[in-house]
Amino acid sequence: MNGAADPFAGMEFSHVALLVSDIEQSASWYSDVFGWTELFRAEQTEMLGDGNGHGGRGRIIMGKVGLTKVEFVQMYDPAIEPWVLNDHYGLMLISVTVPDLAPIRANLDRLGVPVKREVDFGGTRLLMVADPDGIEAGFVGPRDDVTRGATTGPT
Repeated sequence: MNGAADPFAGMEFSHVALLVSDIEQSASWYSDVFGWTELFRAEQTEMLGDGNGHGGRGRIIMGKVGLTKVEFVQMYDPAIEPWVLNDHYGLMLISVTVPDLAPIRANLDRLGVPVKREVDFGGTRLLMVADPDGIEAGFVGPRDDVTRGATTGPT
């Protein structure tokens, strides 16, 4: 890569998100069938939006199957969420955790791959891109201000 930082160093899968029609039923089924265990729940979170205050009305339940995080997402009103296909349930996105988003962003720029959404939540930032079939793929890493140790803004 011509001496540039390796954007893939330290990368590992973060989680898989499934868009579901009944979040409680899915959580119960995956618990019974795959041994899925719940980690946390969130309602009306910006993680479900576009990062600019649009959309985002729904629920998530994050859990694990073995070492893999599996998230269930149920939208309250998919008809008004433009980035969610109205009648599409199944794989919603796949993401990887990276120690630094800067080399990822540089690689995306070099490849001409546009960032579809960028959302900060907690101490992390999520960069979302679309694969050739439109499936969202993302990179989860530390926020720039958290990495630098700044204390401004919500974390």
